[in-house]
Amino acid sequence: MQEEYTEDQIRSYCFLIDELVKKSEWIIEKSLQTNSDHSFEIAALLSIRQMADYADGVSILILHHSNDSTIPVIRSMFEVSVGLEYLLQDDFEGRAKKFLFFYYKQKEIELLKIKKGSNENKIFIEELKSDPNVSGQTIEDMHSEPDIEEKLSAVQQLLEGEMYFELQTYFSNSKTSKKKYWYSLLDGPPSFKKLTESLSIHSRYLISYKLWSGYSHGWDIVNRNLIFEDGELAKIIFKRNPTGSYINALETIMILRRSLMKYAQVKLKHEILEFGKWVIDYNKRLEALFKFNSH
Repeated sequence: MQEEYTEDQIRSYCFLIDELVKKSEWIIEKSLQTNSDHSFEIAALLSIRQMADYADGVSILILHHSNDSTIPVIRSMFEVSVGLEYLLQDDFEGRAKKFLFFYYKQKEIELLKIKKGSNENKIFIEELKSDPNVSGQTIEDMHSEPDIEEKLSAVQQLLEGEMYFELQTYFSNSKTSKKKYWYSLLDGPPSFKKLTESLSIHSRYLISYKLWSGYSHGWDIVNRNLIFEDGELAKIIFKRNPTGSYINALETIMILRRSLMKYAQVKLKHEILEFGKWVIDYNKRLEALFKFNSH
């Protein structure tokens, strides 16, 4: 059966998401004012910023009834939220160091692939040449990024700093499977599933992640796209289907709200009274809207 929504209901869902996005910006601003001397804080704030961007996208998609398209975005937001929870759980500085090192390392690898004459570039170019669908112009463009030497030098100077020595050594001597994710470095959880288990949130992994794998990877092209009515031939539902507006909005809100609350409790204790008042008010409006509109 088709879910029924009024435009006012959908706008109300999106309004609550948008409010969380604005509160994310508030948290980032407050944290930068308070923790500007702590270089590792950027790891958590980048995570919050990324989640806010995902939530903003979900709001736009729900508003325009593109609900199937929200699923991979919400799933990605859940991944980032779990990483943030891992950062805040214990040894924040050590885990933030892994986070930043990993992404600096990925940037170095990316730049080396397009630096003419590097071993990484030679391998990359040979792989491109082996594909008959890749044009010569595309291969030539792999060398076109400006200031690549300066960018590479800046990243490598960061990586060669004393604070990343242990991680550099580990990365150089470990198997690929041991350095697939930032949290897996230095013998951390080797997979996202194991990461959720280490945080005792495996049930959230099963509900907010695993069930949506098909949608996210493009495998499930039948569900919510195909209907059968009264023994008739199957019918394909057209784009921008409002089905799922309620659950997609609620899932987005619950993921981002939890992350903001976790961060504020650990890192913004001096702002907790103001933040707590907002949470109480927000929760009342959230409960009223979603109880009233529950299906």
